[in-house]
Order: sequence, then structure tokens, then C-alpha cells
Amino acid sequence: MWMRVVLCAASLALAAVEARAAGGAYITDAADVGEIGNCKVESWASFASNQDLIGVANPSCVVDLGRAVELSSQFARTRSEGEWNTLVAPKFKTNLIPTAYGMWGLSIGGGAI
Repeated sequence: MWMRVVLCAASLALAAVEARAAGGAYITDAADVGEIGNCKVESWASFASNQDLIGVANPSCVVDLGRAVELSSQFARTRSEGEWNTLVAPKFKTNLIPTAYGMWGLSIGGGAI
């Protein structure tokens, strides 16, 4: 029994030598658009051992523009190689085919930086 614990701990220690990412926290977005009047804030941060960092806040609200449209703006503060940068990216998304349990949905969205 103790040998399994030691082997498991050793394999976890070796697996955690280097971390890799696929380019960001949110590579894809869900097709859902909430109900009109719903608002939320999503946020995340990423830190590196060389003191680089990314901090993101993304407030959004669903409004009625003849159909439910999610309007949001992503605010990012970054530090890379000692240089600070701030990005603002307004975005929109609306549902073309609503999602359901076990069914695909389709939305269209766009934005700018």
C-alpha cells in the first residue's frame, strides 16, 4: 500500500516540472446568451515565475436590441518583460440557434481590440 502512495507522489512530482497552456483561459465561448437584464463579471489572472502577469475582467449584460444580445468589454492588464500594457476589447454575442440539453446551439459574436 505505501509503495503505491510513494509511486503516485513521485509521478505527480515529475508531472509538475513544467506547465504549458493553450494560449489563454477562454479559447472558446458557450453558445448561450442569458436572459435580458442579466449581468455578470468574469475574471481571471495568470502569473509567471519571471514576474510576467495577465489580469482580466470581463463585465457583460444582456440587452434587448430586438433580440437578446450580450454586450461586454474585456479589460486586460499585462506585464511582459517588465513592460505594462492595457487592452480593452468590446464584444457582442447573440444566439441564432438556442442550446438545449444534448443539442448543439449556434451564436454569432464579434469584437475589436
